[in-house]
Amino acid sequence: MLKFLFVLMIALELYASLIPIDDSGIDLPQFDKVAHFLMHWINMCLAAIVFIKKRSFLVAALLLFLLGPVIELMQDMLPYRDASFADQLANTAGFLAGLFTSKRFLRGE
Repeated sequence: MLKFLFVLMIALELYASLIPIDDSGIDLPQFDKVAHFLMHWINMCLAAIVFIKKRSFLVAALLLFLLGPVIELMQDMLPYRDASFADQLANTAGFLAGLFTSKRFLRGE
């Protein structure tokens, strides 16, 4: 069940990152950076819970690390989205925070 949740979270992140967005609503400065950070942090913490074996966790961590740049590259190819270095920084910060959280609190390594 947890592996399904992990895959579902990745799919949700991909979907949210690639659909057209309507930014004509409420203006919340830098909200998307917070969303990028949180998605990567949550996914890393979930990976630490789901993948008990160290090797499996390292593979999942590597894939999650690569997910950020891949999403940004895919966004750059879409006419209705833009790739952003600031988004990639938020992705990386969320990944690193999730890695710290997982090693410190979830995995005890």
